[in-house]
Amino acid sequence: MPVLKRGFLKQDMFQLPIPLCLALLVAPIAQSALVMSLQETGGDVQLIVDGNLDLTGLTFFQTQPASGYMNPGQGNINTLGVVDLYQNIVGNPVFGGLASTNMDSYTGDAAGVMGQLGYLQVPQGYMSGDIISGTATWNTTTLAGLSVTQGVYSWNWGSDSVTLYAGVAPPPGFPSPIPEPAAYIALAGFAGLGLFLWRRRLRG
Repeated sequence: MPVLKRGFLKQDMFQLPIPLCLALLVAPIAQSALVMSLQETGGDVQLIVDGNLDLTGLTFFQTQPASGYMNPGQGNINTLGVVDLYQNIVGNPVFGGLASTNMDSYTGDAAGVMGQLGYLQVPQGYMSGDIISGTATWNTTTLAGLSVTQGVYSWNWGSDSVTLYAGVAPPPGFPSPIPEPAAYIALAGFAGLGLFLWRRRLRG
């Protein structure tokens, strides 16, 4: 078994193989902010929710069911499930007219906002940095049919924000800021090769 020289950690830790360094540099980095994209597609309206949040600065209010509905005139949009409700978000109170409509289908995490009341809804037991991801569909309708006014709407607090893109293209790379499985395989390959070459260098 090779014996490491004294002082290795100080002198050689910065001489890791290039492939391993590249793998570390391109590894996914958690970025706060939740994006909600509400778009017309295939004769339906689809909501995609993706991102993660930092709850610092918010006050926990209670745990309650979220019914999976939207009411633009009250600034409400939430998905089906059980959510933790947090107070003290500020931003756009509404994003359209008064019309309450339930989703026809939803998969993924429960989340949303209640704009006029200043509430954030996150999955029950949510911890800062956890990924929130899901999709919802309103069948055979349009944004206008749901009383949504197209535009970009945001709600924020000291440490983070939620942004709704209604009929407006979301940021590049959305809806999935997390690398696909193929990307993870490539990263693992780089890391494995780097570790192999590093061990060969130690043996030498």
